[in-house]
Amino acid sequence: MENIEHSYATALYDIGLEEKLTEQYLLISKTIIELFANLTGLNEYLSSPNVSLEEKKELFADFNKIENKHYINLVFLLIEDKQIRKLTSIAKAFIELFNEDNNIVSGEVWSTYGLEPETIKKMEDKFETILKKKVHLKNFINKELIAGVKVNLDGKTWDKTIRSQIQELSKELKEGTNNE
Repeated sequence: MENIEHSYATALYDIGLEEKLTEQYLLISKTIIELFANLTGLNEYLSSPNVSLEEKKELFADFNKIENKHYINLVFLLIEDKQIRKLTSIAKAFIELFNEDNNIVSGEVWSTYGLEPETIKKMEDKFETILKKKVHLKNFINKELIAGVKVNLDGKTWDKTIRSQIQELSKELKEGTNNE
């Protein structure tokens, strides 16, 4: 069963296709996700009965400058209906629709330190060859990996970390002692 967020995203995507605005809507969706991730308390502020509708809408004044008003109208509708908490889910669903329609997969590359953009680009190119799709990777840091990288992409994991190799060796050693 499709949820309401996916229905909104699908409608917005269909309008974007019709009016050739999907890339603009993609950018807005990414901005919304980033905005809500970086501004703690934004959902609470936008959901607060103590803040007027006009004040809430004013936060999105820059979006109001967009020629096509469908996306901003959706934001205002969600504010008015006290459903603004659904906005990031709608934005994520929109991105998924865009990626699916454009044969793009997004994934994560985990490493012990931040990777250089050139390194990420080389990895994306390699995975594009393997998957026959356009690949976007986002770098995350996990010091527990010791060294190497772990990539989660298109429902699969490629783990080339020292930690995974140590765990595999440990497992093999335990199995070896249990068989004797």
